[in-house]
Amino acid sequence: MLLNKSLPTGDEAANTGITCVVCHDPHSATANGSQLRNPTSSLIPFSYSTSTNTNFKAQYNASVSICGQCHNSRGGTWKDGGRPPHHSQQYNMLIGDNGVEDGTTPPQSKHRDESGQCTVCHMFKKTVETPTETTPNVMGHTFSSPSIEACAKCHDDSETRLANTQADTKQRIATVKALLDQWATSRAPDAIRTKYGALAWEYTSPGELSNPSGSATVVGPSSAEQATIPDEVKQARWNLYMVAHDLSNGIHNTKYAQYLLQVATAKINTLLGQ
Repeated sequence: MLLNKSLPTGDEAANTGITCVVCHDPHSATANGSQLRNPTSSLIPFSYSTSTNTNFKAQYNASVSICGQCHNSRGGTWKDGGRPPHHSQQYNMLIGDNGVEDGTTPPQSKHRDESGQCTVCHMFKKTVETPTETTPNVMGHTFSSPSIEACAKCHDDSETRLANTQADTKQRIATVKALLDQWATSRAPDAIRTKYGALAWEYTSPGELSNPSGSATVVGPSSAEQATIPDEVKQARWNLYMVAHDLSNGIHNTKYAQYLLQVATAKINTLLGQ
């Protein structure tokens, strides 16, 4: 019956908790184990377009991981001009998919190849011999931020590696953002450069990199004006926000995140060099 329904409204989704039946089928065994509706890992490119949310059945892919069913690009592409990509591209970043590439084979990090993918870290489990209130058993179903103990399974230097990777990614994000600001204030078409200044590269509703307060009064080029922005800028900003909105600061797929920001840097430097 679910396949014949449309997606819930935003209010419905916001007020519906992630209960057991979201992931588990209580009435039948499944090939995924633990009565899971979908597998815990997959490498299938997937982006459910919410603009056609009445066609859920046609887009549904039961082989896509349980987390990827929701945490995907939602049909967004670099050609969009209204607003940055949704904050849900974690699956695409993890498997190394949907970024603007340069024709070479993108490098990928090992996290995508973990048999449980997201669940390895985000549903980390630990049992202790004598659980107490301060040292309880960890059952993994709180869906909270990963414990550093999950990283330690593979990395002896997990805390240092985590800090360095995230610091490096943040610096790369800042570098690309600065290059886009430079293009906007020095090379953008006169009409949008004089009207928007450093926002001339942004979406009509600028993302938090340019509008950290989320103020509705801060706007970027209109739908018509978006057509004057070069494709290279649109592609660079897509990669930039794809990495930024992944929210792991490079942890999900470090090599792919670095690659996307390198592609973005190269595209803007080409325009600045003209």
